[in-house]
Amino acid sequence: MNDPLALARIRAKRSIPAPARETDLAALRIAARRAGRQLLDVPGHGGGRRFLLGWPDGIDASAAASVREDGVRQVTPSVLLVLAACLGCCWPSGQDRPYPGLPVPETEILEALDRFTQGPGALRPVAGGTRAARSRALRLLRATGFLEPGGDDGLVRLGPEIAAWGDRDIQRLRDRFEDFPGVQGGVS
Repeated sequence: MNDPLALARIRAKRSIPAPARETDLAALRIAARRAGRQLLDVPGHGGGRRFLLGWPDGIDASAAASVREDGVRQVTPSVLLVLAACLGCCWPSGQDRPYPGLPVPETEILEALDRFTQGPGALRPVAGGTRAARSRALRLLRATGFLEPGGDDGLVRLGPEIAAWGDRDIQRLRDRFEDFPGVQGGVS
C-alpha cells in the first residue's frame, strides 16, 4: 500500500469504506499519524464502517493547514441556511451525534426552508433564497463532504465532514437546535 496515495484518496473522496484487511487499516492509521492527522472511524449510511481524515483533538484545523482567515473563501449565508435545514431535517432529535442522521427527501428540506424564510415569522426573504440558489448550495455541500455525494434518489444524507465535528461544536448546535429550519425542528 502506498501511504501518501492512500491518504490522498481519502482526502479526495472525503471518506472510504473500511479496508478489507486489518493490516491495511493499521498502515492507514500509521500514515495518518505521520501526516499529523488521525483516522476517524464513522458509521456508513448503509451500515458498515467508513474512515475519513480528521485533526487530532485540540488542533485548530485552519492553523494546522496554514490557512490565513483573510485568504479563506467564506461561505454565503444562504449555504449556511441550507446546511442548517439539512441538519434540522436529517438530525431529528438533536441528541446523539448528527452523523449519519436520517435520509430525507430533498423536497422536505426545500419546504422547510420555504416555511422558515417566507413563513409568518420571517421578516424578509433571505438573499439567495431562490430554489436555484438552494440547489447550488446543496451541490456545494455535497462537493465539500457536508452532505453525501449523489442525491440521484432524491434523498439528502449528512456527509462525512459532519462526522468529524468535535463534541464542543455539536454541543453548540444542540444549544440552538430549536432554531434550525426543519421538519421536526421548532421553527418549521
